[in-house]
Parts: sequence; C-alpha cells; structure tokens
Amino acid sequence: PRAVLHLPADLADGATVVAAVSGGADSVALLGMLLRLGRFRVVCWHLDHRLRDGSGADAAWVAGLAARLGVGDFDRVFSDS
Repeated sequence: PRAVLHLPADLADGATVVAAVSGGADSVALLGMLLRLGRFRVVCWHLDHRLRDGSGADAAWVAGLAARLGVGDFDRVFSDS
C-alpha cells in the first residue's frame, strides 16, 4: 500500500516540524516520512502519560529511535502535581 501525507500548503521548506511519536507503527511511520521528505527540521516529541505499566520503556525506545535518526528528542513525563 502507498502512504499519503498531506501537509499544509503554507508549510515552508526548512520549517521545524514536531512529530508526536508514541512508539507505535503509525507515529514511527510519520516520523520516517517527514525525514525522507528532507524539507524540514524534524523534532521527535514523546509524552509519557504514565497510564500503564511499561510506558517508561516506550519512552526509552522512542528516545533511542530519535538518537539513531539524529532528530531532537523531547520526552516529557506527565505529572498531576
């Protein structure tokens, strides 16, 4: 199957695009597609809501992926305080 990515018409080359990456196949694919375009500065962002066991492992995996791909990684942990 062929993937289609629709971007805003006014998104300029060289713009910073933040990809919210959960670690699931769809968000990892989005990150890869943005990088393959080569038109933008891509930043990887992950929010650990800490709603389930193992969420910290997901955050670590996304951080590792971002490091391997050479994109900025902004990882946040949700806190209700």
